[in-house]
Amino acid sequence: MVKFIFRCDGGNVSEIGTGHVSRCIYVADYLVLKKKAKISDIKFICKSEGPYKDGYNILKETKYKTIRINNEIRNNSKKEAEIINKLTYDVLIIDRLKNTKSFISYINKINKKIVSFDDVGLGSTKVNLAINGILGKKYNRSHILDGYQYIIINPVLKKEIRKSQKNVKNIFVSFGGYDKRNLNLFFLDSLEKNLTLLNKKINITLFIGNPSNRIENKIDNYRNKLNKNFNINIRYFKFNKKFYSLIKKSDLFISAGGITVFHLIFLGIPLIALPQYKHQLKTLKKLEKKNSLIIGSKSMKLDEMYFRRKFNDLINFSSYRDKIKSNAEQIIDGKGIERIVNEMQLRNLF
Repeated sequence: MVKFIFRCDGGNVSEIGTGHVSRCIYVADYLVLKKKAKISDIKFICKSEGPYKDGYNILKETKYKTIRINNEIRNNSKKEAEIINKLTYDVLIIDRLKNTKSFISYINKINKKIVSFDDVGLGSTKVNLAINGILGKKYNRSHILDGYQYIIINPVLKKEIRKSQKNVKNIFVSFGGYDKRNLNLFFLDSLEKNLTLLNKKINITLFIGNPSNRIENKIDNYRNKLNKNFNINIRYFKFNKKFYSLIKKSDLFISAGGITVFHLIFLGIPLIALPQYKHQLKTLKKLEKKNSLIIGSKSMKLDEMYFRRKFNDLINFSSYRDKIKSNAEQIIDGKGIERIVNEMQLRNLF
């Protein structure tokens, strides 16, 4: 059997969150399901302390062996490459935004097969296969594949025909594993001043990463005020295994611009997005052009009045939500992992 190593991190860290770890787990699960590898043939390498603890904890809940590396070891460093090169494997899969050419070249000294996901660094030109389903092709190479057909979706999710809802009753909110811009509080602020919601009964569920006591106290204060002054019931959870089973119940979703967006589009859930980073804004603009979501900010600028207007349009007009839902359902078919694994085989990576 082929031996795979996944190099990814997740946590309360800028431009990382937990999406990279989750995406690699989906691919590993598919390899096991299709008998391309045994569970014992798959290992993960990740940082595990401090802000990286959330990503490590997600991996601990799987059956895969996880090799922990020191937080002090810099990504793309020779030391990181040396740790990888000491391990026994056939295919290395790296999931992060930028790999350097020197890092990949150092690993290639021992002639290993390397695949990268959404890598816009120069290192992507040196791997055997680069899958840039979200960020697109920065360098024109035949081994760099882009397009939404390569989007990796949680394999437990199935395409379903969602019924149109006349009224919005359940709103779900998630701004990723690391809410760098305090978008949760921006969203709650906008609710408190939204008079359109006075006569509506709405349940709002927030999924938050690793909240501090200060943030939790603020959310509790908002919850008490909104429950008292509006007919809005707010609850919040830390990310957990039930995330995707719960979001399927949502009539409307408020999200950042990470990997979760593509799961929402796959499920046909009407969506307003607020970018955490500039690269997310680029992703959201492409999707907005396809009328599959609404951006709730003026580029990167947060504006409460602008957001409320977009939010209220979706709340008040079911035809608007249906249009977004219909367009979204045409974009992603959920077969991205299958295509990626097929490409790896076609290129004799295993």
